[in-house]
Amino acid sequence: MANVGAHLRLVRDRLDDILDALVGFVVRVTTMEASGIFHANDEADERVCDIVEAIARHAKTPADVRHVPIEEARAKMGPYADALALDLQVSGERARRTLGWTPRRPDVLAELREGSYGAGAR
Repeated sequence: MANVGAHLRLVRDRLDDILDALVGFVVRVTTMEASGIFHANDEADERVCDIVEAIARHAKTPADVRHVPIEEARAKMGPYADALALDLQVSGERARRTLGWTPRRPDVLAELREGSYGAGAR
């Protein structure tokens, strides 16, 4: 039975890193060096439960995560539940190799621990 749950991974991209990749893509497309699909992500692919726990630590509140059977989630959220049930993992290797792109910003867990949301911001 499928679950919409905290063990799933998310792919998140930071806008400034995406813009860096886009600039590289535009430069190479105009010179016919690049075409196709590129994923501009850091491949950290953190699990939902790890993100929730980091946010809860920052907010000084207990994390309350539970796995929900897909049928229950569909009854409450409709087709959106199926999107939430996906274990998302993609590679940014092609963007790094072809576009010369690298993510410059920390992953979401590092940001929550040490960056603008974490202890480093206090």
